[in-house]
Amino acid sequence: AELSERLLDELQATDSPARAAKLESLLWQTWYFHEDEAARQLLRDGSDLLAEGDLDEAKKRFLHAAILEPGWAEAWNRLATVNYLLGFYDESLAEIDKTLEIVPRHFGALSGRGLVMLKLERYREAVEAFEDTQEVCPTSRSATSNKAFAEALQEKSLRLGV
Repeated sequence: AELSERLLDELQATDSPARAAKLESLLWQTWYFHEDEAARQLLRDGSDLLAEGDLDEAKKRFLHAAILEPGWAEAWNRLATVNYLLGFYDESLAEIDKTLEIVPRHFGALSGRGLVMLKLERYREAVEAFEDTQEVCPTSRSATSNKAFAEALQEKSLRLGV
């Protein structure tokens, strides 16, 4: 946890996209690692299944990992991702909250919250989530473009009175 906090501090402070990319990669590796081999294997298997498009089986592996190691942020984050892809947005938000309880500056979870809010047409909250992502990772191009997209949708919904 101490290492990831130092990396997050550095990520927040850098204005170099190349350095930010390196830090992001290191953070993902740090978050992905767990001392428990069984939990690590569940996350590996779930990630492989997710890449193959087998969302239901991936969800089972991620859920098992989260139950086995409830303090492991990345297990919750992966579960949030698969539930988002399955269209279970309330579950995804709950798992994002768990991820952020453990790692408050988890930029993947912050960005994920924004994506869920877009799906729920809660555009103001989507904008806020992408701003939170930018605060942690100022060089994030996806957060910048997603925020602009959310702002455009928010503006359109306000114009239409939706």
